[in-house]
Amino acid sequence: RHTRYGTVTGVQTCALPIFRRRVAVLERVQAERDQVEKALRAADERYRSLLAAVPDLMIRIRRDGTFLDFSPSTEFTTYVPPDQFLGAKLQDIMPPEMVGEVKPAIERALAHRSPETVQYTLPETLGLRHYEARIVATGPDDVVATVRDITKRRQAEDALKESERRYRRLFQHSQGLVCTHDLHGSLLEINPAAARSLGYEPEDIAGRNLAELLAPEVRHLFEPYLERIRAHGADTGIMRVLSKSREPRFWAYHNVVETFGDQAPYVIGHALDVTELKETASRLADLAHYDQLTGLANRVLFKERLEIFRGFDRVTHQFRPATGNHCVMRGMRGGADEPRSASQRRLAAKPDGRSEEHTSELQSQFRISYAV
Repeated sequence: RHTRYGTVTGVQTCALPIFRRRVAVLERVQAERDQVEKALRAADERYRSLLAAVPDLMIRIRRDGTFLDFSPSTEFTTYVPPDQFLGAKLQDIMPPEMVGEVKPAIERALAHRSPETVQYTLPETLGLRHYEARIVATGPDDVVATVRDITKRRQAEDALKESERRYRRLFQHSQGLVCTHDLHGSLLEINPAAARSLGYEPEDIAGRNLAELLAPEVRHLFEPYLERIRAHGADTGIMRVLSKSREPRFWAYHNVVETFGDQAPYVIGHALDVTELKETASRLADLAHYDQLTGLANRVLFKERLEIFRGFDRVTHQFRPATGNHCVMRGMRGGADEPRSASQRRLAAKPDGRSEEHTSELQSQFRISYAV
């Protein structure tokens, strides 16, 4: 059929290749779309699997506080059921204190396009629960909040703070002498009782080496002390220190090595000032062995020293020659088989019946020294 535009057969013959090319293009576009949708479905499945493995609650929220979507937590339930908060606004269902913390954080995250972290508390059936929300902007008017239950962490932190507070009060107000020093002897801290027993304030000696407080005649024993405490983790003994006025003090101590986390080990020292106790013991020994009127040794000390001399005599008797007289002790003379003096002969004859006259005579013959 002929028209002014040409024949119909001619038009169909010319349009067929164009149609086929368009069909091929559409098929390629559809194949690419199918591949993209398949990749998107795979990515969506991966992301959902990742979200399911995350123990935190994730909530998508609009700027005005509307809850848009959420991924539940594997460790705790939401404050209200999902069917009650999805589509609702934050300020309509949450406590005002929580809203006052979270709403400004959402505004800051959207304004600065940076993550915001906020902590809040919710009253629940079993008591107060503590939460931490990390808010990130995901669009011009919406954010995603990742919420974690930090109740156990807060409880542990509170328990640690309370323990530190109790230790600090005990450290500051204890009448015992308490200090800490490193493994080289440098004082890290000293409580007021220990510092004031030496005439110092705590800040006067913190940072100094403990060896500087020792009496000069015992400072050479400080390095062996450090070696023992490094090797065994503890040490016990009596430490002779000097006060600010250079008066000697005696501390009976028990020190232990403490380690905490990654910190360097340090020594906790606890001591009691036994200076008065030692002085009392010395006075009691003096009263027991010396006459307070004359200052001379009494019978008790004389008998003790006499027993020591007799022990020396018995030991040296075994090594004397068979003949001859030899001086075995200064101030005593005689042979191997006879007492050294008349008084000793009387004592040897009656060891259990010594008279005061005999004792006084022996005291006048021997000058007794307390240093043995």
